[in-house]
Amino acid sequence: MIRMSLAMARIGGLVVVFVAVLGGMALVTATGVMVDSGFRAQPAVRLAAADVVVSARQSIPRKEDLPVALPERASVPGSLVGVVAGVPGVAAAIGDLGFPAAVLDGAGSRGADPATGGHGWSSLSMSGQMIAGRPPRAADEIALRGARIGQQVRIVAGGRPGTYRVTALVNASGLYFADAAAAELAGRTTGARAGTVDLVAIRAAPGLAPEDLAGRLKERLGEQYEVATGRFRADAESPGAAAGRGLLLVLPGSIGGISLMIVGFVVSGGLSLSINRQRRELILLRAAGATPRQVRRVVAVQGVTAAGLALAPGAASGYFLAARLGELLVSVGALRADQPLVYGPLPAVAAALLLLGVVRVASWAASLHISRMPVISGIAETRPPSRVRTNAGLLLILASLVLATAPLVIQTEAAAIGPATAALLAVIGLALAGPRLVRAGHARHAGPGHRHRSRPGRHSPRSALRRAGRHPGGRGGDDHRGDRTAALRRRSEPDVQARSCARPGRRRAGRPGGRGRRPERAARPRDRARRAGGPGRPQS
Repeated sequence: MIRMSLAMARIGGLVVVFVAVLGGMALVTATGVMVDSGFRAQPAVRLAAADVVVSARQSIPRKEDLPVALPERASVPGSLVGVVAGVPGVAAAIGDLGFPAAVLDGAGSRGADPATGGHGWSSLSMSGQMIAGRPPRAADEIALRGARIGQQVRIVAGGRPGTYRVTALVNASGLYFADAAAAELAGRTTGARAGTVDLVAIRAAPGLAPEDLAGRLKERLGEQYEVATGRFRADAESPGAAAGRGLLLVLPGSIGGISLMIVGFVVSGGLSLSINRQRRELILLRAAGATPRQVRRVVAVQGVTAAGLALAPGAASGYFLAARLGELLVSVGALRADQPLVYGPLPAVAAALLLLGVVRVASWAASLHISRMPVISGIAETRPPSRVRTNAGLLLILASLVLATAPLVIQTEAAAIGPATAALLAVIGLALAGPRLVRAGHARHAGPGHRHRSRPGRHSPRSALRRAGRHPGGRGGDDHRGDRTAALRRRSEPDVQARSCARPGRRRAGRPGGRGRRPERAARPRDRARRAGGPGRPQS
């Protein structure tokens, strides 16, 4: 079955299937990496030594709906550090601050997010260790990695450029200032946020599980604060990334779903093209006794084979594309700059299964009509698509053009719905109107000889019989074709006589009381030629 299916395949339609699955595999795998990274909570990067993190709630609950995540940092009172330190089982507790800070001259720490790159010296106990030097004490002293002790570096911290002297080298990302200088640069000395910190990082006592300590903290603090352990510490450390996780799930999922739908339409069109080119072979299979299911299986083998060849290169392209999408999501704040994506085999396996399923359904839909078609009808030429289908497709394409111009008129976020819907309508409209448009374009650009195509039924047995009567001995007097013509004539005579006798009100000429043509015209020329041993009759 497989060898026969591949021998009957037409390369044009299978190339369409290969290219469509290749592009769909790349997009679905890339979006799958995004979704997989969104489901797998990011591990704590900077506060890796903290067992429990206490922070303010970063979401607003809504009745009968999902809570709204807030990307802005909600601070907690600095006095909360002392309250937490008094809970039994707490070995150490520090208040962590994060504010914008970056090195201007390229020296020093790299890999930290400039939006929250500055921290107080006390935060180093939860994120790393000091390698050399002494802790910064003055306002113009700093500790970082990748520099030299005593080096002067230009830094922008809290929107203020300045020159700082390196007093310590650390093995953690970020820029560490003296605690007093960090509070001033973060704006926590005056105003509404005076005396606050971003979160409280806690280290549990030896022998105490973080989950047990988190339960004690919840009993002491109540429902006012979020207590995070394990992988959920990353959400407390970076509320912007936690808020963008919804976008990380919805946006790639939407792109992947649209890609699957487009691949389905394109594959169905490519297989339809291949089926039209091997129409006679499929009809001969039906005439030889093949069932409709077997005919559909022949087409399915062709489509799945072409799709299978595109899976491996499509998956490799998808992982490469995922890295580029990750950079885009980092630029919009949906993904942390210091957190890599999760590259696993699950996105590629899921994309392969989904695309093979789409190809299987598309091949079934494309071959359904030809598999159910009678043998005689299948020999005739295909009928053009109906005008209702073509007009519906043209209307959908026109509607997509109107929706695509919505951003030119509507200057709000709702305008983004127009182009997204327009893409779907355009794909569906092109699938409906495409066959007639292709026929019209092909007829316009085809040569004069191609326009005189055979009419439906030209190759039926009766047509072959008429042509045999006009051409003696078949074509070119071939004895074998003359034998086949005679066989077709003998086979079709009983059917012709039966149909002529079955017509109401008509009887054969020459019967008493019967109506018909005149006796001299009752016999057909073909019959007279047969009686006289005319052409088309095999010679004995």
